[in-house]
Amino acid sequence: MLDRPTVGLEVVRRDDGRLRERFEVDRVTGLVLRRESYDGDLRLRLATYSRLDLRPAPAASPRDAAPAAAWRGGDATPVRAPHLDALREGGWVVPAALPDGYRPAGVYAVASADGQHLQQIFDDGLYSVSLFQQRGRADWAALTEGARPVHGLGDRAAEWPGAVPRQIVWEAGGTVLSLVGDAPPAELRALAAAVPAPAAPGLLARLRTGLERMWSGLSPWH
Repeated sequence: MLDRPTVGLEVVRRDDGRLRERFEVDRVTGLVLRRESYDGDLRLRLATYSRLDLRPAPAASPRDAAPAAAWRGGDATPVRAPHLDALREGGWVVPAALPDGYRPAGVYAVASADGQHLQQIFDDGLYSVSLFQQRGRADWAALTEGARPVHGLGDRAAEWPGAVPRQIVWEAGGTVLSLVGDAPPAELRALAAAVPAPAAPGLLARLRTGLERMWSGLSPWH
């Protein structure tokens, strides 16, 4: 590729041999020059370089350096393993794993102007997905254009075909959940269907108590 020697790699599922990814890797630098994502015979996505310049870039002066990025989404606090039980006792959904080898890679409690919500990240070594949840009801009339209904998932659900990253939003048990990631569409739906149902609305007090207990244990002021 691009007049450079490469190694071609294919990633397939162990259980059924279905093709998931194809890579072209530069033999010298180790850079991935081309990546194709598949769902069986269907190619879902292609990312590739159109040109490659390996000449060193001139050093930038300190005053020309780009400003550091700042997180503006709220206060995200990592939730350690000892606090996960408090969340589960409070009724929050914290799966130990998801199907197809997706293992937990972190849980975060986020406080923002919109309230408190949880984010749990799962990874199978190739793709990653994030599960978000927040108590309340979704404003379905305000969804981003292009949403299509998904059947058989909670009380109501929607997805955005062709969007990157992929996303499914659904409502169940008085909780709004969202699964976001780069897994293939059918796989993302299967992962969403495997998420346990949240606690019933009547247990809202328990949910609040669980999150407050967790926040109290993590806060430097307690």
